[in-house]
Amino acid sequence: MRPHTRSEKELFEKNANLQNSAPIQPRKPIAKKRQKGNALQWWILAGVGIVSFACLSIIGYLLFQQTAFPPSAPTPLPVTATLPAVTSTPAYAPIFEPGECQFKKPEEAQVTCGYVKVPEDRNGNLGDTIQLAVAIYHSVSNSPKPDPTLFLYGTPDGQAISLSLSIFDTVIAPIIEERDFIAFDTRGTGRSIPAMVCDNILTTFQSDLNGELPVDQKAAYYQGAFATCKSNFNLMGITPSAYTSPNMAADARDVIRALGYQQANLYGVGYGTRIAQFVMREYPEIVRSAALDSVVPLDSQMLRVDISGEQNRLIGQLFAECAADPACSSAFPNLEGVYNEGIAILDAQPYPASAKIKSFDVFATYYSHDLDGAVFRDAVLWNMNDAQTRSDVPNFIYRVYNGDFSNVFDGVLPQFFMFQGWVEVGAYVATHCHDQVFANPIERLDATIFELCGMWDIAPPAEGENEALHSAIPTLILAGRYDTRTPAIFAHQLAERLTHEYLVEFPYEGYALTFNYYSYYENCPLIILASFLREPNAPPDMACMNGSNPIPFNVSQPPVSTSNLKPVMIQEYNLLAFVPPYWESSGIGQFINYPGEIPQIHIQRSPMSEAEWVEKLRADFLDGQGFDQPAEKVGDRQTAHLAWTLYRAASQGNPVDMAFAKHGSDTLMILLITRSSSHTHDYNQIFLPNVNELVPLD
Repeated sequence: MRPHTRSEKELFEKNANLQNSAPIQPRKPIAKKRQKGNALQWWILAGVGIVSFACLSIIGYLLFQQTAFPPSAPTPLPVTATLPAVTSTPAYAPIFEPGECQFKKPEEAQVTCGYVKVPEDRNGNLGDTIQLAVAIYHSVSNSPKPDPTLFLYGTPDGQAISLSLSIFDTVIAPIIEERDFIAFDTRGTGRSIPAMVCDNILTTFQSDLNGELPVDQKAAYYQGAFATCKSNFNLMGITPSAYTSPNMAADARDVIRALGYQQANLYGVGYGTRIAQFVMREYPEIVRSAALDSVVPLDSQMLRVDISGEQNRLIGQLFAECAADPACSSAFPNLEGVYNEGIAILDAQPYPASAKIKSFDVFATYYSHDLDGAVFRDAVLWNMNDAQTRSDVPNFIYRVYNGDFSNVFDGVLPQFFMFQGWVEVGAYVATHCHDQVFANPIERLDATIFELCGMWDIAPPAEGENEALHSAIPTLILAGRYDTRTPAIFAHQLAERLTHEYLVEFPYEGYALTFNYYSYYENCPLIILASFLREPNAPPDMACMNGSNPIPFNVSQPPVSTSNLKPVMIQEYNLLAFVPPYWESSGIGQFINYPGEIPQIHIQRSPMSEAEWVEKLRADFLDGQGFDQPAEKVGDRQTAHLAWTLYRAASQGNPVDMAFAKHGSDTLMILLITRSSSHTHDYNQIFLPNVNELVPLD
């Protein structure tokens, strides 16, 4: 294998694009109930609720869907033999080559960028190297400390250098007051060369999510995608079996040595804490201290048993806090009962829905999924991790119960579209095949998972590789009691095995405490982090945790408006109307979510009178289906433009709302047909905004 270059990376991406990356031509799907036994998808998304904003998503959801969006499964790995002796001195010299920073540097920062060359296969030819992208944020101190902070946020989470730009003001700026801060993209990701691009798996996965793959052929589609990616890797000289957490830990050691440091302070978040633990165990001589935020213990296996019990406990904790808050309990009485009934309603009658999701640089095609109880539950869990969104969870539960599904996708879609522009699918899959899949006996998982990993020649973990860490290195462990991805029990599990640890659990925080811009404790996690880095052998200053307040729940109700709708000009009727942004026209003045599906809205004008309109619709609506019973007048509504009369009916059991207003010699008509489960939302967020704002332009 040759050293990788940028031109090779570009060739790889070009070759990938020339392949038939999508297994079938995308269509605008009609939402339908998804198969519960979909093991392929679950393999890709097995850990969406566990590590680093959906850390295990792309391996688990592929092969095993036990629920619509299942929680992941942390349980201790089997204890194996003791680890073989580790040689701390490598048989090669890692080299740092300075280069241009391919990003806009913060104005306040002095940043050096470049690449550290390391062997790809540490058990093979050490001359076959890869390049790790590195960014060094230099200390602003006149006498900086000799030990930098090394940021570990690696595969499968994403790109550490890009993320460092987002956290510069809150995390990095305080640290570089005393010492350097180093971010590097782990092997196969981000700006490191090569990046393990694998669009074929991504497009197959997204087609699967949209229900476009024949159930009995899914394994074949994924096998084809894996084979194409493996062929591309061969063209690039990439060895997938070399992309493992232990090798990433060795890379971290090499980065420190290549930059001329003797020791570093490890700062890991999410899956980066797993890499940090390998560094602590294998290369303790280079570690001054370790700060671990949202821990993933080495001996936790995420593809085995779910953590729904712990997650349900956290949901129950939120219900109890709302019940104890007079404003919340008054606005949202019996929150737990409403939540459980909402799940039951959606399980009995899933709501077919779709969204057009903006990714990092493109608009994805339609995403379609039945909104059932499992999706609702996962959306609640996703929102509970963040302090800002958690305050709105009671409101969100009530909105869904009343048929407002407008924000459900916000809580689950980031997990599915994280691979567009943020996570390299190839590195993600290779890492988890080694770290998680092959750490399981084959009888525990679908055999197809092992087949797919085997197609890339991934090796299982070495004996003892996933044993629990035991260490005396000073370690700060930060945990959020509301963390539904890396539960606080993980932090306690690790802390029990360390002899010089400081475990800090925040009662009202969730995942990634040091990233949380909306902390109930303001910048308390960062204050504690700074205190620890300054003197890791002494207990950190935790005074900022005193006097913490319960969650300030949001009890306001959203107003009826057109702010979430797009204006559309109906030229034939000279009317300006408003529809959801992803709806399309199906005829003059007719707008739909999906062809042949409801909800639909019809906005028209005619010389017919109001009474003639009502009678015509009663008999002829929807190609002669008509109404189940005569329409009933339910009220009047005066707006800035028109005086409306409101009617209500039903067609095939589906609610129908109508409004009529006189304009000159014509009668204007607005009609909405929707499902019972979403009627409240669609009436308030689509029908009434048009009644309020419909504008005749003549």
